[in-house]
Amino acid sequence: MSRVLTSLFGRLIPTLAGSALPGAMALATAVAVVAGAPAPVQADEFVERANAQYKSIPPDRSSDAVLLPLLAKMQPVPAAVAKPLDAALLPATSASWSEITAWSTAQPQRDVLEGLKKVTEEMDWKKAYGFAQPYGADKTNPDIVNLGLYTELGDPATLAGAEFKFMPALTALFCLTQVEATRLQAEGKPNDALDVLIRAVYFARQLADREFFREKYFGLEMFELGLKRIRDVAYVDLRSESPKLTAENYRDAIRRLRERDGILGIDRLRLPQAAAIAADQLLSRIFDRSGQPNPEMFASTLARIGSKDRPLRIFSESAKWEGIRDLHANQAASATKLSGVFKDWETRWQMDPFSASLRLASEYQKLSKTQYASIDRIVGDISRLFEIRRTLKVEAAGTRSALALAGFRTLNGSFPPSLDATRPTFLRPQDLDLDPLDPRKQSNLRYFVPGTRMAGAGSGDTVQMTVFPEILGQKFEQFVIPIDSSQFVLFSVGPDGLPNSARRATQMTRDDNGDYVVWPSTLSLVRQRLTEQGRLKSARPVGGASPPVPSPRLQKARMSGDAASPPTPPP
Repeated sequence: MSRVLTSLFGRLIPTLAGSALPGAMALATAVAVVAGAPAPVQADEFVERANAQYKSIPPDRSSDAVLLPLLAKMQPVPAAVAKPLDAALLPATSASWSEITAWSTAQPQRDVLEGLKKVTEEMDWKKAYGFAQPYGADKTNPDIVNLGLYTELGDPATLAGAEFKFMPALTALFCLTQVEATRLQAEGKPNDALDVLIRAVYFARQLADREFFREKYFGLEMFELGLKRIRDVAYVDLRSESPKLTAENYRDAIRRLRERDGILGIDRLRLPQAAAIAADQLLSRIFDRSGQPNPEMFASTLARIGSKDRPLRIFSESAKWEGIRDLHANQAASATKLSGVFKDWETRWQMDPFSASLRLASEYQKLSKTQYASIDRIVGDISRLFEIRRTLKVEAAGTRSALALAGFRTLNGSFPPSLDATRPTFLRPQDLDLDPLDPRKQSNLRYFVPGTRMAGAGSGDTVQMTVFPEILGQKFEQFVIPIDSSQFVLFSVGPDGLPNSARRATQMTRDDNGDYVVWPSTLSLVRQRLTEQGRLKSARPVGGASPPVPSPRLQKARMSGDAASPPTPPP
């Protein structure tokens, strides 16, 4: 009987939803409830919850409304710069640069950059633009839907199956900003390059306020890349024969990159809420009235979600979930476990990053991947956001400090005796952060100039630094570079909490002999290394021919974020 009613429900809804009869939707809802299928009204409630935050952004402050129509007119991104990291690394001396410049200076791309300027002009974070596009075609401006730049939820609207159709366009935007920064610096306008990059960081920060893991993580990665590239531009200029950046340029950039009272606001970042809402919606669909997995809905629903990007896998996905169904916990236990997982994450998000409690297994880590497979499938391990937040704190503090040191050198002709000496000319007291990775919370980022007293006894005139480059999850082969007194070294103690004189730039990889080196710019060093190897002369992408979204690190994170792969049932 249930199967018959479900079939009837599928035929009735399109007719009744378009009917002028006042009781049509109520009747459709009643049929859905009897059949055990999700009621449309209930599904809308979950979507409304996911969209609730965006209602606080005024329509005239919605960056998506400005940018998406412009992005729809963009010309295809040249293959050599079709990934943001490739676009950041490719120098203006590459063989394909004339083609890339022609693309970046064409009118559709200039219009996008003007749009970016408009939505990143406001310096007060309380009044700034936000990316406010809601989830679901029926919730989005029809004109934007017709352009294909929206979030598809399917029918019925299913948050767990969200397809972010605007993501390739946003990736193209960040590729364009990287190319534009290179073009401007090559034309002797490094301050204009900094301006474009800071605006890209501002827009990335808007994306970091989105409610799905994939959106947020992508925004945070572009945030990180933007900060790295800002230091790269400063490094290339400071090391050039005729530097163009002035002390005032550095002061202005630092002002725009303020943390607590500025746009960056890393401490204002929140965990994404859509995963919890999506899982809640899912639990309302895959169980029957008795609270047990519904034989007709459990496997088919989860299989559709798991194969949305790979439709040919729907049968194998369905078989996996059929094997899991009888081992899965009931609805009440699943709901309790879901609540516990998110409460635990929220508690941890507020903890001191050096708290011993964070080393204890999280509720998610203790989760049975079979008994609560549906939760694992939708929610995933979003604790990966904890690491990238810590990385951003180092990047932001390091970028401000590095710009202050470079500005001091520009103003005075020599490097300062200490990082404190950059105050108040370049840094306000509250802008000189303590090292975010120092568990003692007593020291600023470490700074020295090779061959000087501040470098320490016996350090020599040159420091041999071994670089283990990994940028946005993409690893490059390690190399050694000599650093002399013509430049400074700025570093964090890294995740092991111990200073090691920056002899090994291991960044966020825990290493008892490594540090997180902020300056010299690792992005600049990697470009220099690739250029020496002849890998940046052609139009071939540095990272290969993989699609622009997601990055390698995001691909890894997605395996435990929105729509992670379902587990295989035990034998």
